[in-house]
Amino acid sequence: IRLGPESGWPQLRNAHPPEYPLETVRDADGVRWVRAADLRFGERLGELVERSQRIAAVWPQLDQLPFADLATWSQADLDWLHAPVDPRADRSWAEALPKVELHCHLGGFATHGTDLAEIRAAADTPGCLPQLAEPVLPPLWPEPRQPMPLEAYVKLGDATGSALLKDAGCLRRQCQLLYQHLCGHRVRYAEIRCSPANYASEQHHRSPWQVLCDIRDQFQACMNQVAAEASPHSPLHWRCHVNLILIATRKQAGDYRTAIARHLALAVTAAEHWTDPQSCRVVGVDLAGYEDVTTRAHYFREEFTAVHRCGLALTVHAGENDDAEGIWRAVFDLNARRLGHALSLAQSPELLRSVADRGIGLEMCPYANLQIRGFPLEANVHSTPEKLRYPLLRYLQAGARVTVNTDNIGISAASLTDNLLLAARLCPGLRRLDWLRIQRHALETAFLPAPQRADLAAAYAAAIPRP
Repeated sequence: IRLGPESGWPQLRNAHPPEYPLETVRDADGVRWVRAADLRFGERLGELVERSQRIAAVWPQLDQLPFADLATWSQADLDWLHAPVDPRADRSWAEALPKVELHCHLGGFATHGTDLAEIRAAADTPGCLPQLAEPVLPPLWPEPRQPMPLEAYVKLGDATGSALLKDAGCLRRQCQLLYQHLCGHRVRYAEIRCSPANYASEQHHRSPWQVLCDIRDQFQACMNQVAAEASPHSPLHWRCHVNLILIATRKQAGDYRTAIARHLALAVTAAEHWTDPQSCRVVGVDLAGYEDVTTRAHYFREEFTAVHRCGLALTVHAGENDDAEGIWRAVFDLNARRLGHALSLAQSPELLRSVADRGIGLEMCPYANLQIRGFPLEANVHSTPEKLRYPLLRYLQAGARVTVNTDNIGISAASLTDNLLLAARLCPGLRRLDWLRIQRHALETAFLPAPQRADLAAAYAAAIPRP
């Protein structure tokens, strides 16, 4: 049996007999017949034929679809995917869409409101907590009229910060609430960034290793709990798998290289300690922090040699506040597999082409980028010179592996759903299909073994909601 370009036998072979019961009947002449007890088998055959016809219709363009499963969609649904995003009408579809998060800071969550109050209430030693007031958010936040310097943006997270998360109870609750948030926004996979040394404390007798173990164990416990509570008859569509990235922070002054060396050593030790790809583990390192000509990536080649030798992946904050030269150094001198923000990449078409050809992931965070750098929204985009517009769509059209992320969920006051919708407002013309392509890029550039990436992509494709 053949059904267009796809063989029909594998589909029929998967038809389980109990699902399609047969019955014996006699006609008026007494002849015995065996027939289907109901019409489901015929309906199933009809579905297979229609599915194959759809695949045949889009066969020449199959490689242009981010997920091959989309070839089974109707032409009307595919036309809908190719249409531009409507940020208001498409919110419900964005909320239902499975997502991948690659750039999310643990310390930037629960910085205000009820989440922050819940974190404080979970303290093991409440009497030792610092009495810090919530930083006042700028007017019209999360979409201020004027951008703010990175230093001022970071200070909006001071009420949580390292002082609060030195308490083990607060840190555990921070992980729990973040995991619940990820599952609530249909995030299937997330790489969470943290700086365990920042939460270590002599007062609480907690070393960076103990802090890292607490973070990892808490996320693993959350994953296990969701798996245990799921119904055996319903797939775990929204169980989020979390891995960790340790942050090495550059600073404007002081002996920050020693702190970087400690975090890198901790990352190498952790990568060798937790090796099961199905569990929460440390999968990479992020070179973050103060970015200018004196802290570009090439100054840290020696420090990161051990990271590369041990097989850990590397992402670098580059091009957020520095120019394209900072990105060039991260790519060619430090062998970064992903770039954080990379807003200045558009300054160099040659470098953009090289980044696209190498398959390097771009971790863009629309709300944080808007709040720190400032970009025109819908009404003002077309009256703004292209070099001053948000470059996400330009990067996509150049073939770069663009991803959309949150950066700091609490500080920016925006979920991953919110960031996808803002990307469409910053880049009119962004299509629903581009949203799916962005998620495919995230799956392709996740710091995972190839088999696990393939499994995750298959599960993702099966969960894409139809319009």
